[in-house]
Amino acid sequence: MPENVRIECPNCRWEPDGGSHWQCTCGHAWDTFKTAAICPACSKRWKVTQCPKFSSDGCGEVRPHEDWYVFPIDHELLALKEESHG
Repeated sequence: MPENVRIECPNCRWEPDGGSHWQCTCGHAWDTFKTAAICPACSKRWKVTQCPKFSSDGCGEVRPHEDWYVFPIDHELLALKEESHG
């Protein structure tokens, strides 16, 4: 994954801190973003990720795992697309 990609909850913008906040149905707890939502214990692939609800930090919303990745805008590519449409 590129270094400039941020990971945050698509709902509340909470950013994972590297903790083992997610638990698989097999009982294993881990940081789902270190394995792209694949449980390292049983290899189950999770399509959704729940935002942990700690005190007031996380919101508890469940969203598609891929929606947590925020890619930077490539301004040069955006300009080329605008030129080709205008």
